[in-house]
Amino acid sequence: MTLRAAQAEATEPVARSDAPDASTVPAGDVAVTGLRILGLDTLQAPLRVLNLFAQFDLLPDSVSIERQADRFELVVMQRDLTPPGAEMLLQKLRAMVLVTDAWLEPPAGHA
Repeated sequence: MTLRAAQAEATEPVARSDAPDASTVPAGDVAVTGLRILGLDTLQAPLRVLNLFAQFDLLPDSVSIERQADRFELVVMQRDLTPPGAEMLLQKLRAMVLVTDAWLEPPAGHA
């Protein structure tokens, strides 16, 4: 197999058998959890946060990064995050040296 063929094969989308089919999940049944993370003003901090999501095989629905004077604020919206999973993610985020604080926001549509 040539390098070009291997690259083409690697970029083809792969269907996950355990992932829910978006066409069969009603929009109202999908809970989206927001995680707000504050960290030191360094490029490594948001990249390490996103790497943590990748380690848990989580693909965020949206990511917003805002750089402020001496820190960054990262808001990650994650679909179908269980309460135990969210708590574990928060513990790992708070243990990171470059993260100064992290907390959950209410799911979309909830006060």
